[in-house]
Amino acid sequence: MDPTLRTFCIIPHEARCTDFFDGVFEDGLVVRHDQCSGPHFFSHVLSPAHDAVGHVVDPLLARLRDGGNAALVVVLPEDDDEGGCGSKIIKGAVKAAGEKLEVAMDLFTRLLSAVFTGAQHPSQVLVSAISFRVKGTKARDLLKQQDIHWWEEVQRFDVNCGGLSSEWGAFVQLIHERHVHLIRGTLQRESVLLLRIELEGGGSLVVAEMGCDSGALLQLSLLLRSGGVGKSQTFQSCKFFTSAMRDFIPPAAVTHLVAIPDPQPAPRGSLRLIRFMSVIYYTTAEGRLRRKQVGASGGPSLSSSQVLLSASSFGPCGADDSVRGARQLERRESGQRCTQIPRGIENGSYASCLHKPSDKSSTARGSCAGSRDATMKGKISAAASPEVRETEINVGSSKKPMPKGEVLCDDTNLMGDVLTPGEKVDKRQIPAMCKPPNHSVQVNREDMKIPTAEGSSNGEEGMDRVRQVVSSLVLRVGKLEEGQGALRRATQEWHSKLNEAVKANQRLRERLQCGEGNNPLFSAPVEGTGESIPIKDAVRSPEKKVRGSDLNLTRDRDNNSALSWALEELRQRNASLELKLREVQRRSGCSNAACDGNPVAMNFATGPCDTVEAVATSLTGGCKSLLDQLGKMEKELKCRGASGKLRQEKCQLSECSLREHKEAVIALQNSVNDIIKRRYEGLESFGTAIPVAQTVEDFDKISDILTFELERGAHLRAFIPTFALLAMAVERLRLITEAADS
Repeated sequence: MDPTLRTFCIIPHEARCTDFFDGVFEDGLVVRHDQCSGPHFFSHVLSPAHDAVGHVVDPLLARLRDGGNAALVVVLPEDDDEGGCGSKIIKGAVKAAGEKLEVAMDLFTRLLSAVFTGAQHPSQVLVSAISFRVKGTKARDLLKQQDIHWWEEVQRFDVNCGGLSSEWGAFVQLIHERHVHLIRGTLQRESVLLLRIELEGGGSLVVAEMGCDSGALLQLSLLLRSGGVGKSQTFQSCKFFTSAMRDFIPPAAVTHLVAIPDPQPAPRGSLRLIRFMSVIYYTTAEGRLRRKQVGASGGPSLSSSQVLLSASSFGPCGADDSVRGARQLERRESGQRCTQIPRGIENGSYASCLHKPSDKSSTARGSCAGSRDATMKGKISAAASPEVRETEINVGSSKKPMPKGEVLCDDTNLMGDVLTPGEKVDKRQIPAMCKPPNHSVQVNREDMKIPTAEGSSNGEEGMDRVRQVVSSLVLRVGKLEEGQGALRRATQEWHSKLNEAVKANQRLRERLQCGEGNNPLFSAPVEGTGESIPIKDAVRSPEKKVRGSDLNLTRDRDNNSALSWALEELRQRNASLELKLREVQRRSGCSNAACDGNPVAMNFATGPCDTVEAVATSLTGGCKSLLDQLGKMEKELKCRGASGKLRQEKCQLSECSLREHKEAVIALQNSVNDIIKRRYEGLESFGTAIPVAQTVEDFDKISDILTFELERGAHLRAFIPTFALLAMAVERLRLITEAADS
């Protein structure tokens, strides 16, 4: 038994009570529709009373727990558009359709609830849901509520598995809404609803619901027979169906196909669905093993299902080439016939008829066997006398007429309505098409169908070559699709990077314009590191030369080259400052929005090293100004004391205070100069500019430089309150001196 592909047929109770089913077994059923009966086989035939969840859902959950992929495809027949239905069918159609939907929704509810509640906590699940037409060019993303044109555009949502119905009930509601739209006629019958669930650290699950339209069944058959590739020379594959189900086709995943027939409102659709599922069953290992067992036994001791298979004239059609060839050879060797069965025969009597054929049918089979033996003898003995052979054939055909109760079915294709959706045959033309041909023509066909060893070997070699070519083409197509996907992703990444580069260039130009006009680092020379001095000198010197040569019509080449070099150096410097800005913002929590409108804060955010030096230089200049004021006050006090304009007590008090304040200002100036003279030891190795960090060691060096500059800024900030107090004290002394003078 093939564990990766199983076919199930769940027959509702109301559908079982109709005349559509002539016999139901645990692994097959007999359908009687339009006076034509035929057996069909499945992996399991169930009813709502059986444990459908144990047969269908539990193997899928076991596969997911093992980390593999699983797929559940439920196919429901749509109502036939034809009129003329009987009153009994019309009365029970609504109830049967409701039971059909109830069975389908029960499967979906059990499966989704078990998947979400059985996941390990805490676990995340990526869910995507789409609805599309088989022949359409776009799909509908049900979770994002917008149209898409490629499977890569599907939005996947993260869902936390909490074991509550609120987590998975929304996805069951999507399936229920599809049924509502189908009933109202707002959704076309060719639509397919596909729900894909990807478990974190585990396998993936695909839940699909579709109708039994010919196009949908074609795509599903094409996908199963191609191993998930979905390419064919005859039919064009649906890109959404192929992309979504690529990794969920046997043997890569466990796939369960569930058919729920509804013969009262949809007899033709139910028959098409049952035939299709029976064909898929024969492609599995279980179906091939059943065929071999029936062919090897050939005795009357077969089970009921095996007798149905041996008496079947509806061999699987539309399957792979090996199964089709075996089926045609079996029809050639055994004269298969489709027997017309009256409406009054019951299930048990029909099974007994299959065990014990009637005398007429046995006589007809004997006549066919005798005619084949006579033909073989005539072919060997009288090969050179075609007149004698023709006489024997005519005599045999006149002596053995065909019975009236049997109709010879030559190369009957049960998947005709599936494989040729454009061709529709009227029911009134079926008896004319099934008329038995001339017996002589039939005997000639039997002679032509005699296989030879040479022909079989040539056929096997041809099939091997075809398989090799097909496999190579499949690999090439897969590589082409992967290349197209990679090219599409690379194009999107390139567009995004291009947009980011344009925006970054625009921001850099704005900063350059603001920095050249407002940054004090470019207007006042300060003592700085080796990387900032050549930038400012190179920028100022071309500007001075340009201002000095405004009256000239041309500029000097040296000035232009120096200016271009300075601009390039400035760009590199800005790039390094942006890296430092991100590091400072990450550590201190300062953002660009907080620095808007404040040039000093903006300068500190863009260049912490130069800002520290500028502030230190400003403090040094302030200390010099305070010393000058104190010196002037001291000279003035001495002059006025010598002339006797001030009292001696006040002069002594003012000179003492001035001396103490002067010493404090000198000490503050020395401390600030000491901070300015401090340099990071590894800073000289970088030269004029800090390069772009590429390794972990470079990042460590940049981090150490920023840490050192932040410490310098912290030390310098500690002297600012002292400088403010000294400035206030000097102002107070000046006021006291003026008061004493008055």
